[in-house]
Amino acid sequence: PRHNIDVINVTLSKTVVAQNVSMNVTVTVKNMGAYPETFDVAAYRNDTAIPLPSGELYISLRLKSRYSKTIIFTWNTTGSLKGNYTIKAVASGWETFFDGWVYVGIPGDVDGNNFVEIKDILAIALAYGSYPGHPNYNPNLDVNGDEFVDIKDILTAALNFGQSDP
Repeated sequence: PRHNIDVINVTLSKTVVAQNVSMNVTVTVKNMGAYPETFDVAAYRNDTAIPLPSGELYISLRLKSRYSKTIIFTWNTTGSLKGNYTIKAVASGWETFFDGWVYVGIPGDVDGNNFVEIKDILAIALAYGSYPGHPNYNPNLDVNGDEFVDIKDILTAALNFGQSDP
C-alpha cells in the first residue's frame, strides 16, 4: 500500500509572451498510489500563483488510484515585469514539477532576445494564416494570443520595430 500523487506534465502555450497577453499553463496530475487521494493543485510563475480561468488560485481534486486529471491555468501578463519567469506546478506538497521558463517582453519580440527586429517580423510573416494544429503555427508568433497569426501580429511587431529592453 502506498500514497503517491505526481505532477506528470506541465505544458506551456508559449515560451515567449508579450506583456498584456494571456497564456495557458496546462498541468496533468496522476494518483500513482493504491488509494483514492484528495489534494490541491496550483501553478506558479516564480513564487506567484497563476489563477484558473475562474480566478481561483488552486483546485481541489479527488482521484481514484491510477487516475489522472488535466487542469488549465491562465496567466494574464498584464502588470508583469519584463523578464524570465520559472513555471512550476505543485500538488499539495506531494510533487513539484518544473517546466523551464517563460519570457515576458516587448510585443513583437518573438524570439525573446530583448529586441524587436526584422527577423521577428519575418518569422511572423512566414507563419501568416496559421492557427493551432496548422503545420506553420508557433504560439510565440501569435503575438496577441488570439490563436491566429495574421496582420495584427505583424502590425504589432512593426509598431515596436527597433525597440529593446534595457
